[in-house]
Amino acid sequence: MRINRKELIQKIENESLLEVTESLIELKSTWAQSYGKKICGIANHLSRNGGWLVVGISDAGKLLGKDAKWLTETERMVSSHIAQFLEPDFSVVNIKGENLEKGAILIIEIESPNEVVRWNDKPYKMIGTACSEMTQENVLDLTLKLPGSDFSKMEYQGNTDGPLIIEFAQKVEENGKFEEGFSVSNSTASQMLSKFVIENKKASGILFGDFKTRVVFYNEDDDILSKQEKSGLYSILRDDFVEEIQNWTRGKAQSSEKSLSITDEVPYPKKALREVLANAVAHAKYSKDQGGLLIEVYPSRITITNNCNMEAKYFVNKWFSKAHKTTNNLLMECLKMAGISDELGSGKRRIFRTMIERGKREPIVGFEEYGTYATWSITLYNEESNKNLLNLIERLKTNFPNADERRVATALVLWSNKNWDEIDECLDEHYKDIANRVVSSDMTPVSLINGKLYQKRWVTVALEGQVTRKFTVAEEIQLKSFLNEIAYTGTRQGYITFDEMRKFIGMSDTKTENSQLSRMFSKWAKDDPSFIASVPKKRGEWRLLKPPRSNGIKK
Repeated sequence: MRINRKELIQKIENESLLEVTESLIELKSTWAQSYGKKICGIANHLSRNGGWLVVGISDAGKLLGKDAKWLTETERMVSSHIAQFLEPDFSVVNIKGENLEKGAILIIEIESPNEVVRWNDKPYKMIGTACSEMTQENVLDLTLKLPGSDFSKMEYQGNTDGPLIIEFAQKVEENGKFEEGFSVSNSTASQMLSKFVIENKKASGILFGDFKTRVVFYNEDDDILSKQEKSGLYSILRDDFVEEIQNWTRGKAQSSEKSLSITDEVPYPKKALREVLANAVAHAKYSKDQGGLLIEVYPSRITITNNCNMEAKYFVNKWFSKAHKTTNNLLMECLKMAGISDELGSGKRRIFRTMIERGKREPIVGFEEYGTYATWSITLYNEESNKNLLNLIERLKTNFPNADERRVATALVLWSNKNWDEIDECLDEHYKDIANRVVSSDMTPVSLINGKLYQKRWVTVALEGQVTRKFTVAEEIQLKSFLNEIAYTGTRQGYITFDEMRKFIGMSDTKTENSQLSRMFSKWAKDDPSFIASVPKKRGEWRLLKPPRSNGIKK
């Protein structure tokens, strides 16, 4: 029987922890990020049903006299690393410190989540007290042994397509996932299924059997042009199918007067399109209707729909999140072997990132409930790349060398004029921290005022492709409100310098824009002396004379 927390603490205080054999317990004097591999290995250890990692204690089970300050800092660091690197992070069920008589300790409680656990996208296992990375065959074997309702593990008695299996196996071979010396050319389709541990399993039927996808092509008036039905869902993940969609869409877009995209460029980045298709296959809720996969191809867009679990609604807007849920773990591991789906919970991020960084429109996710079942859909748009957006992204590379910060900054630009509460729904805790850093940076492309996001002026100018332009009446009204909020933050009492105003607005330090801004403030002071006035004997300093009703910037 596994030791409980109370018993664990008692053993630590009595310095008899090494006597415990019924639970996996790792002891560390201090915390290092690499120790997360141990957490991962414990969670993946079936025979012990989880275990513990204790920080602040020697290998011999002696307390090291750590103080309360050390405990607070260590708990913060461990929590941050687990949120960032552990998938799923609920493998750790508790992180709690104890201030004992001989020193403080941090106790990390670990349980198996009934799926393969990864640290920094890699799975680990325990062999005695040693921890090592799992092979793909280890992962498949563990996936089969784990309890739970994995549909793809259930028995399958239908037919499979031999050539499709061999083609898939060749992808696995190219991806280097077979052990040295094994050759696909010397193996049969049946042997391949056995190698993947999916012989007579639903996973084989989904990928290579009678599980079907409907493909419907429409014209610009949304009239059906043709229908296809493809058996074996690996058939829609092949290069030739992805290219078929791209070529058809390109041809229709070029011949359609109503299409917005008359262009020779690739309609959809191959990486994004394949990821959308792979996510539909991997995360569909399969049953008698075989997952309800539907691919609808229009000249201006493509929509992929599949049945899903009800809890999928919690992930609809989480573009920047590791959150994921699948009941097809065996199927997912097979796709990973072929390099089709590399990371759990990262598909949405890659789709969003790939489309935006090609200057394309943001994808749209849909979720619909129909009584006892639900559907998930994602739409990619076939539009000519926005060259101004691409130029802005290049500028953001200078402002934010960190890739995650740059991607979040780009997303915030696209989400301007939204309330922060809406944007918050798109981010997990890790990316919320990044978003706050971006908004707080001097190089930020956006401003957050009273819970709403606004583009800096230099961003608006960049996206419109104009070097300079006059402020519109609407902009002046927005700018007045904005500056009034800024001027009354902290202890400013309405005072603000010309340089500060320019920085907050996001205008460049050019003669043209300086003159433009100076003329505007002089005009405001003349038209409404009760609103703004220059500060006597302090060149370049102004005072906003009307305190706002609600002060401060919400971040």
